[in-house]
Amino acid sequence: MLRLPANFRSRTLVLAPQQQWRLPPAASDAETT
Repeated sequence: MLRLPANFRSRTLVLAPQQQWRLPPAASDAETT
């Protein structure tokens, strides 16, 4: 992983999964395919 401030890294780890859950089924399907 890139050398980023702990604050930024923790933010990304927390936001990434939340954004995935927020994506509509169609978007997540397109990414999976």
